[in-house]
Amino acid sequence: MLSQFSVNERLSWIEHRQTKLEEDKAYSLQGIFGVYISPIYGEGMAKAFKRLMNEIDKRDKCIQDLHLTDPRDDKKRLEETKGGLLEGSYRWVLNNASFQQWHEDSQSRLLWIKGDPSKGKTMLLCSVIKELKKSTAGLLSFFFCLKHRLAD
Repeated sequence: MLSQFSVNERLSWIEHRQTKLEEDKAYSLQGIFGVYISPIYGEGMAKAFKRLMNEIDKRDKCIQDLHLTDPRDDKKRLEETKGGLLEGSYRWVLNNASFQQWHEDSQSRLLWIKGDPSKGKTMLLCSVIKELKKSTAGLLSFFFCLKHRLAD
């Protein structure tokens, strides 16, 4: 994965690269950094590199703001910190017609649970996820959309 290499290290990969047009030296790094800048031939290498670096900085800021976590760890922490759900209190969801339709339809891939804050969606889903893991032969993916990052 390219992200394991620092920005400076990746920039060094083109030190000895020869290009027909000087801006192409910067443009050739777009894929290596996962960014896009429109080519503006005639802008010169310095301006092209400045635009490239601005896009790299924007991308890095966005990634930094995402706070990537493992949903399995999030679920475990939520269950531990919130004290869990009363045993069996989630069963009504499993009998709900909309849930059953989603669960039985092989083409339906997404179940979106939404509602007002602090109504119990997260804890309800922790139990539903546990139940689905028991009964689902296929792949089960989930994530929690948390307003604040969970404390480590």
